[in-house]
Amino acid sequence: MTEEQREAALRDIRGPDPVAIVEAAKLLSADSSTTARLLELLASEERVEVRQGILYALTWHGDVSLWDLMIRILSDQKEHPKVRGQAAECISYMFDKKEGSSQRPHGIPKDREPADVLDAVRAEVHARSEGKLFNLLMEFVFGLRGYDEFPEDAFERFTSLLADPAFWKHEDIWPFLREIGDRWTLLSSSQREQLRPLLIANFDKGSNPVGAFVIGELLGGRYGDEAALDALSSLAGVASMPARAFVPHGLGVLARETRNGKLRKRAVLVLRHLEKSEIEEVRSEAGLALRKIGIPEVHE
Repeated sequence: MTEEQREAALRDIRGPDPVAIVEAAKLLSADSSTTARLLELLASEERVEVRQGILYALTWHGDVSLWDLMIRILSDQKEHPKVRGQAAECISYMFDKKEGSSQRPHGIPKDREPADVLDAVRAEVHARSEGKLFNLLMEFVFGLRGYDEFPEDAFERFTSLLADPAFWKHEDIWPFLREIGDRWTLLSSSQREQLRPLLIANFDKGSNPVGAFVIGELLGGRYGDEAALDALSSLAGVASMPARAFVPHGLGVLARETRNGKLRKRAVLVLRHLEKSEIEEVRSEAGLALRKIGIPEVHE
């Protein structure tokens, strides 16, 4: 990247155009020399799309010194779900950067199987604990690194958690959903299909709307098929707020990532319909999703 391109991207990432922000974030993600300047922008910017774009770029810089910053953002209930979700992705990527290393982050126990960690998660959820889930998440992530396939006993524990109403009532369970997406290649096709109805049924059941945001991404990005589009289309009409406002995001992810022209066209049609929703947040998110896939808003 030339100096001129770098400066233009740094301007665009804090500009008013959401599509330009995304493109700038992609460019800056490949230029680790911009880490310090991005951190300066992050400290001064409050707009959700800008903060998310900056964190996306920083994620791919692979700088493990950002670990504490990402944990603070992830733990901050005042941050928007999109921003916290990007911080969670960065944390997961940092674990991947250490693949093959024996180094384990401070405070993460050794030698506990993923299934046993999930048993501990259930206990903490039912105890309504506020402080231990993040360490359990990290232990779960680190434990899965030793497997080429998702352990069946751990999968059974995980699906049992998804069927437990107490799990969804806890504010901090959504990173476990995100981690499933990040470890998608470990899941068999059968396991993925067992997860699908549980994710759809609980789309709007979480006390923290970040869960809906992550489920929308899983349906649109990881499944990305006709059944996922049908599910998102249905949720657009029946899901409760604030979860419903994240349906357009899932549809946008599907439209951007699918190679099936018919599916993309259907997803765009649903988004066009949602642009006329009676709910302001749904209209706004539908318009943003369309702009991100290069389709201009309709002005009546």
